[in-house]
Amino acid sequence: MAGLLRAVALGDRRDDQLPFDPRRAFAAAEGITDEQVALVQRHLEAEDLFEHEEAAELADNVAVRWEADAFHAGARHTDRYVRWLAEPDPQLSGYSAELLAWFAPDDATLAGLIAVPSDEAHTATRASANLTLGHRPVDSERTDARLHGLLTASTTLVRVTAAVALAYRLGDQLPDLALDVLADARSSDFDADVPGWDRSMRGFVALALHRLGLG
Repeated sequence: MAGLLRAVALGDRRDDQLPFDPRRAFAAAEGITDEQVALVQRHLEAEDLFEHEEAAELADNVAVRWEADAFHAGARHTDRYVRWLAEPDPQLSGYSAELLAWFAPDDATLAGLIAVPSDEAHTATRASANLTLGHRPVDSERTDARLHGLLTASTTLVRVTAAVALAYRLGDQLPDLALDVLADARSSDFDADVPGWDRSMRGFVALALHRLGLG
């Protein structure tokens, strides 16, 4: 469910676009009216779009307007994604955690991401939540404290995603323990997939080390 919702709300957007600025991403949609959208829609349905000069000229910007509408519709339901973090299905909860990386942060979202347990049953969701926290542009001692505490979690995936998130957030202020976790992951060639994220952990570790000038 969350995977389908992600496809509708975000299309094929990937983590290299985070943190996401919708105003910049959808700037081309500004000024596009409902009437212009309807004009393009009519000619698409009639399969004569490129025979109508005005519709053809508007088509690209109308497509951006549709992307923006889908994104903003998805953004209205962040409270639901927070609730899904508690679902037992790791695909649903993991994708929900990743979805929350794309929308404007609020206290409820932050609290939900921090509260995900770190036990083995919640490994995938906790790992996805860690990566989302790493991409959040908001400074938060609570976030950093939670991630630091997860550097000694019982599962490797949780430890490594916490270290990656701290590297993204703190840069050269990264604690030594987090650097040790990243170095161990690189030397052991650790890899895994995290629900909702297209990049493997090997890629995230490489990016984190690169941010530290060690890539």
